[in-house]
Amino acid sequence: LQQPGSSYTSTNVEISHSLAGSLHWRLVNGPLRGLEISATLNKQTLHIQLTPADAQQQRVLNNCRERLEQMAIRKRQGRPVIIEVSHG
Repeated sequence: LQQPGSSYTSTNVEISHSLAGSLHWRLVNGPLRGLEISATLNKQTLHIQLTPADAQQQRVLNNCRERLEQMAIRKRQGRPVIIEVSHG
């Protein structure tokens, strides 16, 4: 997915690279089916938007958002990460 506008689909996920430079995943299988994830890198900050498919996913994501954000910051060696959970 190096080229903006490209996409990939498998039995588990649909991935697209927008013309604006963000990556977008939509899970199509399993317990998180329907969850949409968008990621954009702006300077050094990684911004991740999670859009749940239903109320149960919303609750789970709200409960673990802060922990996910801290794990992502560690993986990025301290560089900023912002994870937001939108209303599905």
